[in-house]
Amino acid sequence: MPLWVVAAGLFFVASIVLSQYAHRRVQRGDWRFGHLVFAERLLIYGVVLAGGLVMSLDRPIVGIPLTLGALIMLGMYVHSGMAIARAARAGKTPDEVAAELLDRSVEPLALYGVLVLVGGFLAVIGRIVFGVAERLG
Repeated sequence: MPLWVVAAGLFFVASIVLSQYAHRRVQRGDWRFGHLVFAERLLIYGVVLAGGLVMSLDRPIVGIPLTLGALIMLGMYVHSGMAIARAARAGKTPDEVAAELLDRSVEPLALYGVLVLVGGFLAVIGRIVFGVAERLG
């Protein structure tokens, strides 16, 4: 087995353990670890971003939307982490932080959903057009 596969697996497991530890600390009211609750998501978004960038070289129709989607999700991750850090400094309760995060994440998630649906629709239409052009030409 290649070394990079073992290293990636260990890093993924470590990020999950770190996230669970942070989650328990936050449940106890220690908000200093709030931004680490999403640690495994950062790894996943990074892998998707790297895959999109690599795929953009060979298949830009697939790679560019994948890269854009990963960048949007990374932006939302950073936004959520900053909101948790602000809430930690303000000394808010877990319910107040959850309400604040929900209020701040509804619009970006709706926008992301629309982008995914429109992008998927355009990809299907593009595939049909390319298929027809290939058969005719």
